[in-house]
Amino acid sequence: MVKIQSIFKAGSSLQSNIYDYINFVSGDNLIKFSRMLTVIDIDCNILILRHPVNRMISQYYSRGWTHKLDEFNTEEVRYKVRSKTLSEYVVGGVLFQKKIYQNILDKSENFHIIKYEDMMEDPLAFMKFILRSVDRLDLLDIVYDNFSEDFVFDNKDYSEDISNGRSNTHKRNLDHEEYLHKFNEHEQSLIHKNIGDILTHYDSVPNLLKSV
Repeated sequence: MVKIQSIFKAGSSLQSNIYDYINFVSGDNLIKFSRMLTVIDIDCNILILRHPVNRMISQYYSRGWTHKLDEFNTEEVRYKVRSKTLSEYVVGGVLFQKKIYQNILDKSENFHIIKYEDMMEDPLAFMKFILRSVDRLDLLDIVYDNFSEDFVFDNKDYSEDISNGRSNTHKRNLDHEEYLHKFNEHEQSLIHKNIGDILTHYDSVPNLLKSV
């Protein structure tokens, strides 16, 4: 069995559907998947990470507007998010993100890291990597055919419509350089002052899907 973890807001729901499907069509419990909050499973084999600032941007819209209320996303959480601008939410939260990512990246030699951006840019290679890890490459065609369209994010950017209450869509346009486009130079400077070392480390993580 291969154990895969994904940080929240890194396509974890889509991943869960893919892994459940692989287990179903294989007739075996090949993959155990979990979404991590702050703690890494010590037996984790593969970890899916997303750029920490873009992850926070996604959190802002989902926790404030598009996610249903539950034990993690309460009415109180929603109110706190909505009371802040995107800049206030992200700049004010990057130090907490730094602790999470520092812990992960310091232990990265113990598991494979696949970046969300690489997964979304090349879903075929991603599925091939996962299926090769469980020795079931024979399932590649059926898995890819079933999920390839779920990796397409080419609609307009609904961010402003969401925060203004004009849209409740969960699927925003996918922009891997989103924070560079949504924040001005001063805001970017504040972000890099607090978390620049982590961003540099994250950017240096090799793309494991290139060798697939």
